[in-house]
Amino acid sequence: MIRRAVVLLFVVLVLTACSGSEPISSAGPAPARDDTVEELKAALPTADDVDGARAVTTTCPDGGSERCGTRVSEGQQVSRFLELSPVTGTSSADVERAEKDTLLDDIVFVSAWKHETDAAAKKSIAMFRSGQEMYEGSYDIEQERGEGRVSPALAGTGTIETLTLGEWSGLIGNRRGTLTFDDQTEGRVASEASVRSGAYAVVVTVEILREGRPDGHAEKLAREVLGDYLERLG
Repeated sequence: MIRRAVVLLFVVLVLTACSGSEPISSAGPAPARDDTVEELKAALPTADDVDGARAVTTTCPDGGSERCGTRVSEGQQVSRFLELSPVTGTSSADVERAEKDTLLDDIVFVSAWKHETDAAAKKSIAMFRSGQEMYEGSYDIEQERGEGRVSPALAGTGTIETLTLGEWSGLIGNRRGTLTFDDQTEGRVASEASVRSGAYAVVVTVEILREGRPDGHAEKLAREVLGDYLERLG
């Protein structure tokens, strides 16, 4: 139950909205997109689309999974969680051992919104930037408990960069540090890319164990997953 509480907390942190300013300006007007919510969902990655993915664990909306949480804004949202194979191997024994020995699953999380207006999409990207600013430079966040939720301690360093992929623009935040829950500490690396085009916004988050992964792996994977999703969306 402890591990599940920490996993769910991470999802809440990813989906938490807070105020902020517009991160970057668009390079110029682009033709208005007209993707449907069904098309946004159809473009979500399968396990075969993501390097190292073991399985799709949740697709939202799905009729009430607690992992789907609540939407961060008025936009219509679709999302998918994918679990990555442990660095130790892909066998059932490797997976079982990783679930026992680690605080969090290694995951890829992809979410897309269709907002009512361009301004609402801009606001959503600003909110994601505000969340990333918690980790810019050095950060040291104490563990907290309350209301059935556990907030692990987080410490490390982070960066934020602007990001442009064709008509899509936004930012990518990367952080590297430790996650501590009571007497258990593990190195974690996370990368979150968030972009928008017109009234649409897309966010890709990769959260992995630091040990056993190449430097820059989380950012590389986040960029790949985002680029592939936008390509499928067209």
